[in-house]
Amino acid sequence: MNIEQMVIESIKRGELYKVLLGEDKYKVELSSFIGANVPTDWPNIMRGGIYKIFNDYPELNVKVELQNTLYFLLNKGVFEIYAAVSVLFFQIISEENRMAPFKINRDKIITSMRGVLMKNQNKMCQYKKWMGECYSNGIWGEIKRINNILKEDYAITII
Repeated sequence: MNIEQMVIESIKRGELYKVLLGEDKYKVELSSFIGANVPTDWPNIMRGGIYKIFNDYPELNVKVELQNTLYFLLNKGVFEIYAAVSVLFFQIISEENRMAPFKINRDKIITSMRGVLMKNQNKMCQYKKWMGECYSNGIWGEIKRINNILKEDYAITII
């Protein structure tokens, strides 16, 4: 199943979160040439799935599904929060560089995200999986890196 079909099926089943988490049959393998330790290939999911089907399948309400899924992930555990941050990060970059076919209500999502991140900072510092392996302060180090890029390049902060 290609990424486009995967996203369509997941939305129809109410499982877009599984695509963004790389769960079950929805895992998108990262190229071996990319030096990142992430659970699934968010850029390809966004470009090859979500963005691709936005215009072709308006009945799927991809933009709304993505926003709702980000809120859903923010109300879960540390790993899910990290996935939401990573997807939002890609979305913001895509919007700012005019690569995204739509804009989400990022201000509202960022407000929610900021509270969730502050509430879970200690847990995130202890989370050493995925990109958390690269930092002494766990996945929080990756969150800070993303925040610094957003702040420097787009005057946006998530923490």
